[in-house]
Amino acid sequence: MIIEVFAGHQSMVRKILETKWLVWVGTISYGLYLWHYIIFLALDSLDFNRYADFVLGTLISFFLATLSYYAMEKPILMLLRLA
Repeated sequence: MIIEVFAGHQSMVRKILETKWLVWVGTISYGLYLWHYIIFLALDSLDFNRYADFVLGTLISFFLATLSYYAMEKPILMLLRLA
């Protein structure tokens, strides 16, 4: 798969990995990593069923990761580039 991605610009795997929504998920992935555990732990303590935990946890994780990226990460990265 790695060879397929780097082999050429016409690679199907490369085209899939370069779609805008996957690039966006990669952009906020650090926030997803930081937030998801806390959110799923909190939802687990509320005794919802597993499906509700998964759907709510995923939505809340993406929301908070997006919020923290645009409110904190991106401005800090811009300041670091100016320095």
